[in-house]
Amino acid sequence: MSLRENLNLGVRFLKEPSKTFDSVKRTALKEGFKYILVMAAIFAVLNGIVSAMMVGYAQSAFTLTMATQLPLIVLITFVAGAIAAYVLAVVLSIIWGLWLHLWVYVFGARGSLEQTMKSVFYGQTPMYLIGWIPFLNIVFGIWAIVWTGIGLGRLHGYQKEGMLALAFTLALGIPVLVISLLAATFLMSMIPLMGGIV
Repeated sequence: MSLRENLNLGVRFLKEPSKTFDSVKRTALKEGFKYILVMAAIFAVLNGIVSAMMVGYAQSAFTLTMATQLPLIVLITFVAGAIAAYVLAVVLSIIWGLWLHLWVYVFGARGSLEQTMKSVFYGQTPMYLIGWIPFLNIVFGIWAIVWTGIGLGRLHGYQKEGMLALAFTLALGIPVLVISLLAATFLMSMIPLMGGIV
């Protein structure tokens, strides 16, 4: 599909997620992967622009950066931010899809991995289109999770919403718990060092 067709599909997902998920149920996984590649590129460019603007403002407002250096700093920030956002958007979506499929299978879904991956690829639409906006990206990240859940329900034909919710809770909760424990451990290990410095 062309860029315009992917954007139109993205808008349809925002407006009518259930109906649009139904329309892609028989779509090949490669089409879903092409969709994420295109939409992640849009997200990456917009994210790069926002990052460059923020760094440029900070440099000009709080430092004595020479005017000749500022455009280079902004350009580097844009390129680095765009590349990092693109790679993370694609790679994390694939990892999230594989991890999520494990849990939806454990809790009763018997659809294919392909349907789970499509749920994730298409379900991330709110993040692709609007998630580059600072502070609001948290809201649209939650929105993307909800959309992915809708996709799983439609593409897998889940009959028990409670089981789907439980699968989602564990799929999200376990990584959050692990990251929180690692962060807490790191902070606790830093306290003696900080005390020594003070």
